[in-house]
Amino acid sequence: MLLNCLQDNTNEANLELYSVLGELDNAGFPLAYCLLSTATAISQCKRTATLISFLGKIRSTYHIFPSFTHVDKDFAEISALGAVWPSAKPQICMWHLQRAISERLAKPSLKTTSYNVAAARAEFGFIDSNFRVTTKPDPLDNEEYGYGPDEEYIPRRSKKGAKVVKKAPIPPPLPTHLLSQANPNTLFIKISIPSTSRTFSTQKPPLETDHQTDGGGSSNDESDDKSGTLGSRHQFCPADLREAVLSLVTMHFCVHPSIPGYAAPSREGIRWWAVQQMYNFCVKHDLKELWAYLWSNWYREDRWKLWARSMCKEIPRLRTTMICEAQ
Repeated sequence: MLLNCLQDNTNEANLELYSVLGELDNAGFPLAYCLLSTATAISQCKRTATLISFLGKIRSTYHIFPSFTHVDKDFAEISALGAVWPSAKPQICMWHLQRAISERLAKPSLKTTSYNVAAARAEFGFIDSNFRVTTKPDPLDNEEYGYGPDEEYIPRRSKKGAKVVKKAPIPPPLPTHLLSQANPNTLFIKISIPSTSRTFSTQKPPLETDHQTDGGGSSNDESDDKSGTLGSRHQFCPADLREAVLSLVTMHFCVHPSIPGYAAPSREGIRWWAVQQMYNFCVKHDLKELWAYLWSNWYREDRWKLWARSMCKEIPRLRTTMICEAQ
């Protein structure tokens, strides 16, 4: 069974449209829809509670007890599915998984999710306690962020000192007969640029020959290294390694004890193999921040069971929720 939600720009009232599909022979069959708005609700867990009521009605009406529940990376939906069908294997869509990781790999910031190295070592003895991030963690760099403890949506707040600029509607184009008569000096777009913590020099940039130093960079690189901003030598994940990271995650997503040739024929052995493989990759390339992000958001036990197919005896036929989104 698949659950999908169209949350953004569904209509002017900001309603959330949920659709539930049943899968048979790789085809999706609509079962129910839910048009939801929690804008005026004040109770905690309002989205989760409403989805539990909605899904519970489906279960009692159609007597549906799925083996798998496919869903995108929405923790309110995941919690509701687990409450209604606790025995069903939750399966995060592979496409949403890849997209979430790809977006984080492309961000230059080195500040990342809080990493509990003691908990990681308690499970896997090969993890070195010294291989960890020493900078202060960023509470916003979390795949759960956007939802509070009660899993209600919280608008992402801006960085300190930044000005939040709301989108303005795009004006309609001028008619052709007026466009030819218009004064080009009056046709402009006003752009509001939020302030940032970085400062910019008003001096004329040096010639290219001035950058050709023995170290391969200017003296300003040292300050960038400390802040983790774009242009620093040490990066969260260099561009040439991102495809390899996604390939490893995708392989770890697909492996299963019933598929020989990849890892140990048990779900415990597969997780050990996957964690060790990703950890060794991060150690080899000295990517402490990347390992902290991957472990805290995807490879620790409570997250691993949400997306790894090896956690269930059976193999789900579907890997994505695309037939639900297409419908």
